[in-house]
Amino acid sequence: ALDHSEVFDSDSVSRVEAGLPGKGIIYASFNSLYKITPTLFIAWMKILKAVPNSVLWLLREPRDAEQYLRAMAKSRGIANSRLIFTEKVEISK
Repeated sequence: ALDHSEVFDSDSVSRVEAGLPGKGIIYASFNSLYKITPTLFIAWMKILKAVPNSVLWLLREPRDAEQYLRAMAKSRGIANSRLIFTEKVEISK
């Protein structure tokens, strides 16, 4: 069995501290944005549309892709607030 208890210690930040909503489902992908195909992103937008109060949490890399993805989400009827971009963080040991 895998033990990742060191990742989920008592010093972890809360959802709100991480810039995420306190409630609701959070879908996440921390791949570089260039790996997200239009087909995949459209599928995610369909999921967000079908699941109220859900958000998509993405890594902000490369930075210039964020604006494009926000525009694409808006064209699919997804509010800007439902896409949350984050910077890379170093994992402390």
